[in-house]
Amino acid sequence: MASIVNTQLSDGTFFGLGHPMLDVSTHVSNEFLQRLKEIFTNGNYHLNYNAGGSTQNTLRTINWLLDRPNITVCMGCIGNDESGKILEEQMENCLYQKTSDSPTATCLILITEQARSMITDLGAANRFTIDYLNKSENWLYVERAKLFYIPGYFVRTCPEAVFKLARHAANTKKIFALNLSAEYICQKFGDILMQLLPFIDFLFGNEQMKNNTNDDILPIARELQKLLIKNTKTCVIVTHGADPIILASNHGVKVFAVKRLSKIVDTIGCGDAFVGGFLAYWSLDGSIDECINAACYCAYECLSQTECQFTNKPLFNQTERFCELEDSC
Repeated sequence: MASIVNTQLSDGTFFGLGHPMLDVSTHVSNEFLQRLKEIFTNGNYHLNYNAGGSTQNTLRTINWLLDRPNITVCMGCIGNDESGKILEEQMENCLYQKTSDSPTATCLILITEQARSMITDLGAANRFTIDYLNKSENWLYVERAKLFYIPGYFVRTCPEAVFKLARHAANTKKIFALNLSAEYICQKFGDILMQLLPFIDFLFGNEQMKNNTNDDILPIARELQKLLIKNTKTCVIVTHGADPIILASNHGVKVFAVKRLSKIVDTIGCGDAFVGGFLAYWSLDGSIDECINAACYCAYECLSQTECQFTNKPLFNQTERFCELEDSC
């Protein structure tokens, strides 16, 4: 990764706004899911406590791939509790708003050989206010940043903050990236998303972009990209698990086949890691195709471990392909 070593990126280049969350995970058997109440009462399972949430997962991926812990800044709201303390210990460069009215957001993750089950309590994450973003000492980090990332989840929490960052990015010619995140975000907050489209450089999504199961995602991606009018390099990137990736840009539509992993350990944070890999490589002036390959590498590595933690060193090399161009039109 010589290009990363030779590229000068300042601390705080990436700014993320989202829901800080503590993931509490454990591996369980299928029998556990059948006897959940009884086992919770009498069982003895080892629990892992890790910083989670879509934005933190994406920023952690960027830190890992670029090997720069201070290159990202994350903002969100946590509670004045033990879970919040764990997040502060595990995460670097986080500007956490704190509240005593709600507990820190948590997500209980039960992992089996075949799948995962999650129960989420957003708690304090829903308490974020634009007043905290507007504080002069916090806004300095916004002015310093060159790329902003927000998941669709946050649109329902504090749309005022989302639009303020989007307008700042447009006025200062910085990058603004948004992830549609979930189907209910598209359904319930579609009007807000449509208003945001002119401010977006990179729009990420997956199957939630379909109106129904029979829709062809390719023309939807193409039409969405036409609404990204900010500059000539805007694009829509659509993933669908191990199925091909669709990239819609001003140059047309490309379809990339994804390299399959022989054994998947865990799917938690895979989509977040994909976004992180893409944005990280974009900051190195990589081509869109190179960014897609880097994104696939990060998703591939995430699938090989439990949660989006990246305890190993990155070994990414563009000569190794984690996706292949399948079609272009």
